[in-house]
Amino acid sequence: MLVLDMLDGGHQTEDEESGPIRTCEHARPSNEVSWRVWGLVLKHSPQVYHQRISSLRFKPYPSETSLSDVFHTYLEPVVSIYNKYLLEGTSLRFTYETQSVQEKQVARIYVQDGDHRRLHLILHFIPKGQFCWAGLPNPERFIECTEVSRLVEEFQRIASQEHPKFFVVTDTERVLLISHIRNHHVTLNTSLVTYLLAPGRQSLRHALSLLFFQAEECDTNVDPWPKFLQGALNDPSLNLNRPSQQQQQYTTFHDFDRFTLQRNLPYLEQFLIWKSQESKRLSAPFIGPGTMLDVDANAFLREEIPWRCRFPNPSVPPSTKEFVGRNPRQRLRDVDEILSNGQNITFEVTEVVRHERDTFSQVFFGVLRAADGRVSAPICVKIFLDLLFPVDAELLLDDFGIRDAMWRLRSLHYPEDLVKREEAAYERLHEHQGTMVPHCYGFHRITLQGKFTAYAALLEIIPGPTLAEVDTWNWSDRDAATHGFTQHVRECLRTLLYAGINQADFRPSQIMLPDGPGYRPERDSVVLIDFGFALQRFGDEQRRDIPATMQNRNTIDILELNILSDHCQIHTDFRREIFEQETCHWNEW
Repeated sequence: MLVLDMLDGGHQTEDEESGPIRTCEHARPSNEVSWRVWGLVLKHSPQVYHQRISSLRFKPYPSETSLSDVFHTYLEPVVSIYNKYLLEGTSLRFTYETQSVQEKQVARIYVQDGDHRRLHLILHFIPKGQFCWAGLPNPERFIECTEVSRLVEEFQRIASQEHPKFFVVTDTERVLLISHIRNHHVTLNTSLVTYLLAPGRQSLRHALSLLFFQAEECDTNVDPWPKFLQGALNDPSLNLNRPSQQQQQYTTFHDFDRFTLQRNLPYLEQFLIWKSQESKRLSAPFIGPGTMLDVDANAFLREEIPWRCRFPNPSVPPSTKEFVGRNPRQRLRDVDEILSNGQNITFEVTEVVRHERDTFSQVFFGVLRAADGRVSAPICVKIFLDLLFPVDAELLLDDFGIRDAMWRLRSLHYPEDLVKREEAAYERLHEHQGTMVPHCYGFHRITLQGKFTAYAALLEIIPGPTLAEVDTWNWSDRDAATHGFTQHVRECLRTLLYAGINQADFRPSQIMLPDGPGYRPERDSVVLIDFGFALQRFGDEQRRDIPATMQNRNTIDILELNILSDHCQIHTDFRREIFEQETCHWNEW
């Protein structure tokens, strides 16, 4: 059993319904002191907690499961998980003591370091039907139930003597979390939250784990850390105080040392002069129908180290997988066969899709030709030619005003980086090629003698328009179509998140409709393209065997605001309902 499976369970089975909340029949408190209730504000919100605890999703539960009593069923699993994984490598441990008080089972949970310990949490298990859940008021209201008031007064008394950080009451159907008793004249303020327990993220084990996570010793960072360049000058003998007279030695961005570009202004100016000259040399379209390009098959994997995450992708929920897997398209066997030979392969251009300056890829349709005369079915080539990349010289020069050199030139993109991101995305989405994403036929080196050499992807040609080319107002039964399309896009994004991919720059031109310009909710497909800038979970950047979480530039926010709202005119309330965070599983589990 894995850690998250253990945290998700432990309570009543799903077919056991929790009893209804009875109406409060208790009198109002007769004392002069009034209790005012506020919402519970935690150092780490449930959202942050679920994001960080998801880093343990591949970890096995560290001990045998025993369900002999409520403490072993609910508390012991959480203690075991935290001591094994979140306090690993420290002298700290969570410990607890239990006792029976009348009909209640009480546990005191401590953070212990040797002989020193600090009370963190007091937990009360009470029999079902013995607490007035209906007497708990909404935030910013006063307690009007004597039973609830008596409980809060008990917590106040205990807090003044033992100083726990939290107080928990549960009958295993519902849970009450309390903290922060504060005096304010004749009013006492307390912070609390209560909710119905359920399988999954609303389990009692998760509620306890959330409060364990508030301990400062468990402030685990699982965010990816930035990977800054390390190194020195490529050529220490090069005089970088004046422009080089040997600019002909440079053929690609990669010939310039990026570490040096970040730190030496004359060297950067030399790069910008070279880039301007090369862009002018290739300013006019030089590839058209009939152009023959040499293909060095699979050169990327031979020459570069591809991005691979050592952690497997979590399984996509069946309902999502069925949605995005509509209308599978066959892979072109003749393309694979020609590429497998690997010798004397050419690509004959038949159609120019995009060929211009200041773009990050040049796109053409055509066919592969083998030395023995075989010709493939039509296929797309996407060439990452840095000589035609957009480069903002003014912005790059302004970056020298940044004190820390490692943060400079973030707007300067290298083709190798785009290719690594795109290749890794198609690898992560391997099972969805031919449905939600195009079939990918590998990454190769493309050469046009006398002009350039660059990495390129060979991809399936997707028929049909992009969303940018479609007027959604013309969709028949527009409300049903746009709502169905929104649901479809949501399932695609959920699939990306489970694969550890954050597209981060979606535009309508990157969503294709292979079944035509309309959208029929019950049958049509959606295809996503362009992953050259996709942020991806890479691996255990912060702690050994702990996968980093996704970065914060959120796919859903960008797509929801820029595409669904503007292009499709989807109402805000409907978008929020469809893209509700808990159901999309932004943390990939």
